[in-house]
Amino acid sequence: MNSLTALFDWLLTASFRASVLVLVVLAIQWAFRRQLAARARYALWLPVLIVLLTPVLPQSRWSVETVFAAPPAVAQISPVAIDHDPVTLPLDLSPPSLAPTPIDWQRILLHHPESIQAVSASC
Repeated sequence: MNSLTALFDWLLTASFRASVLVLVVLAIQWAFRRQLAARARYALWLPVLIVLLTPVLPQSRWSVETVFAAPPAVAQISPVAIDHDPVTLPLDLSPPSLAPTPIDWQRILLHHPESIQAVSASC
C-alpha cells in the first residue's frame, strides 16, 4: 500500500508541475504570438515533455514546488536525565581457546539418516 501512495504522490506532483509549465508556455506564446517562429513555439514545449517523462527531477531551491510545500517539521528535543554513576563491567582477560574442537561424525550421521543415503547414492 505504501508504494501505491508513493506512486500517487509522484503522479500528483508531476501533473501539478506539468500544469504550471503548460500555463507558463501558453502565456509566453500568447505574449510573443507575432515574434515567435514555429520552431521556437515547439521548443517551448520541450520542458513540459521532459517533466512528464522523467520520474524524479533534481531538487532545487528555486522551484515552484517550494512555494507550495509544507514547512519542514521542527524536531522537539526534550532534556534527558544523565546518570553520572560509574558502571563497572566484568572483564575476562583470559586468552581465547585456539584449539579446534573435533567433529563427531558418528553422532551427526546417526541423527540424520538421510545424509547417509545421500552419501551412498552419490558414490
